[in-house]
Amino acid sequence: MQKLISQLKSFTEILGELKNLNFAKGIDENHATIFRTNWSTFRESLEEQIEEQDTSDKLSIFIKGLQKNLTTFSNDIFALFKKNETTDCASLLKNIKLFREIGPETIEILDYLQNIHSEYFDLTADISLWKIYTNEAARNQSNLIIWNLQQNNVDYSLIEIITDYLGLLYDTSNPKIKDWHQFNYMVNLANELSSLINLPKEGDNTLKIIKLLIGYDFNPLAFYEFMLEYSAKVASQNMPYEDQELELLALLKTIENIRPECKHGYNKDVMPIGESISGSIRRELETIERMRAVHFPNYQNTKNGVIPNFYFEINATLEELFFLIRIMLESHVIKTKFKSNLYTFTERHIRTARTKKPSPQYMRNIFGPKNDVPERIVKRIRFSLVLLINFIDTNFKDQLKVWTLGFIAILFQEDLINLCSLVA
Repeated sequence: MQKLISQLKSFTEILGELKNLNFAKGIDENHATIFRTNWSTFRESLEEQIEEQDTSDKLSIFIKGLQKNLTTFSNDIFALFKKNETTDCASLLKNIKLFREIGPETIEILDYLQNIHSEYFDLTADISLWKIYTNEAARNQSNLIIWNLQQNNVDYSLIEIITDYLGLLYDTSNPKIKDWHQFNYMVNLANELSSLINLPKEGDNTLKIIKLLIGYDFNPLAFYEFMLEYSAKVASQNMPYEDQELELLALLKTIENIRPECKHGYNKDVMPIGESISGSIRRELETIERMRAVHFPNYQNTKNGVIPNFYFEINATLEELFFLIRIMLESHVIKTKFKSNLYTFTERHIRTARTKKPSPQYMRNIFGPKNDVPERIVKRIRFSLVLLINFIDTNFKDQLKVWTLGFIAILFQEDLINLCSLVA
């Protein structure tokens, strides 16, 4: 408490408000009263002292010095308050009450300086812990955000990261927010997350949250590591190299198309999170290319740069082939996320009647509306499918008998169960 009074004395002497006061004998009720009176006098004289700074340079020096000293003063009050918060000593309780009153008042002044004299206010300076301690609404806001994310099936690991960083707005037990910039940033981010209260139940809501966080340059290491794991899940190593590339390229396109929503991210000392993630994806694409070169050394012809392909021929036109593929896609016999996979495979490995190497654009045109399919193509494919069925019926009779008997047994079992239920 003596240090606190000494600080206030030194601090207010700058403004000419305290003269010849001596607190060396300790703090009693009278000293506490003097302390409160001097603090009130300081507050009342503050605006006048600010107006006396007649140049921008003087005002800048005054505001920055005021901010630094007031923050130190405020944090020392907070330390004494937390140290004696649970005391049952009557004399200390009065001091605790005094600290609880003056602490938030220091924040009022700092907020005033930030709002009215923002051009001179140092956002990289330490923040007063009273600012976090008195931010009671942030706890309820954080709980609502987390509940909303859980209800919309956002990735659990991402929710944990968001929970930890939203907690910095109100938890003073282990303060990690370095400065005013980080505090203001988290307040704005929390407000944006609060606005996402109507996320659709369907769709990838995790990706929606990721896009918001990247747009606001949420760049803690924890989120970067999450994105590394996320991209690894999107492009699993069990997938073919072409599919990995397509997935990563789609993710890269999504990230690079995100519009920046703020000038500076959470941590101003590191590069924007979008650039970090994009760089990581590009490095992964380079790794995939090197892995393919190891596993398929003949994939790239180094002499002329032409990719050697391995073809097989089919007795059908390209139009007939793609009509068959359409049927198989819509009946879920073939599953592929990207039609470009089919174009690439056809171009590299299939030779059809009358078409040796079709362009991707030509193949896209074939995948037109259903009513554009000529009657002759429908009949030809149907005839081919009938031939396949007849071949199976002719050459695999025994297997068909077993399957037929099993199917009849299943039907009979169901009828028997229904009959028993009626009798019962």
